[in-house]
Amino acid sequence: QKKIVDIKASLGNSDRSGDYVEQLRMYAYLWWITHDKEPVDSLEIWYLAADTIKTIEVPSEQELEELGAELHSMWSQLREETPRIERCPPDPAPMRSFGPGGVPSDDAPKMSRCQRCDWSHVCPGGEFKDEHPNGGSFHLPGLVTETEGTPLDEIKTRHTVTGQVHAIISGNRPRITIAEGNSAFADVQIQASEYKDGGPTMPEDLKKGDVVCVENAFFQINYKGALILKVDPFARVVRMQDGDEEISLHTPRARWNIIGTVVYRTEKRGVSARGDWCRKGLMLMDEFGSLKVEGWQADWGTQYDMLKPGDRVVITNIGIDGWAALTKGEMYRSSRLHILHD
Repeated sequence: QKKIVDIKASLGNSDRSGDYVEQLRMYAYLWWITHDKEPVDSLEIWYLAADTIKTIEVPSEQELEELGAELHSMWSQLREETPRIERCPPDPAPMRSFGPGGVPSDDAPKMSRCQRCDWSHVCPGGEFKDEHPNGGSFHLPGLVTETEGTPLDEIKTRHTVTGQVHAIISGNRPRITIAEGNSAFADVQIQASEYKDGGPTMPEDLKKGDVVCVENAFFQINYKGALILKVDPFARVVRMQDGDEEISLHTPRARWNIIGTVVYRTEKRGVSARGDWCRKGLMLMDEFGSLKVEGWQADWGTQYDMLKPGDRVVITNIGIDGWAALTKGEMYRSSRLHILHD
């Protein structure tokens, strides 16, 4: 018997229990579409805190077909192109009520969806009544000239460059070095082996001296000033063909100044062979976009500890990193956080 079980540590008496049902139905679809359309026999949610098993009805073949079409449509809306803010009105669905074990209840929910949302204080449907920044110029302390901020939806996150293979380093995470004459070198880090549309992200028979094009990679300059290109499933290295346009390693922009409203702060701590470490971050929002920015604790400066949600800030000289469709800002030693005051 083919059974999919989702184990939850909770009582199952929250709004999320409604989502768990759809989650199990999606699991059933993923099994069906990846196993020659062979359906599962049963779906169960185990609520450990309630010592209860909730059985979910297995979708029919027609329902699975409809679910697949719905998921594809949703992916297209969200990922084929970035949806504009006008298509995403702040109109959340009402909270649902459940008893222990995920049993639907007629009792009124104890809170509204906005009360448990991290974004409510910056949402026009919640507490926020002001306007978010959208780029602009600011005169920061200690600087003679004004700082120009780029709107978050105008940051170019991926870049294409060309160069000659200078060195190839094999291993679990292969790397190549490409050069532009003797004036510039870039470290190309191959972080994924398969390209999103099929095929390898780097030719297997690549050799020193080949002229290549690195397409749609994340481009960074590290704290030492070295150029870095990161190849994930959305990027690849291909050989240049006769007539292909060359793109200089000096063309991409690696550092950005951004302005926005702080949504929330983040913090991660751990222990490594070198000792304790801490990475801090924040979610930033402007009129048309949002961006999570992270960095080592020492790179944030003293103003980070003064931050509170809703503050307007300028962050200068950040880099851009990411993986696939996820993009984030990266703080460096030369980055600076400034809280703006009215």
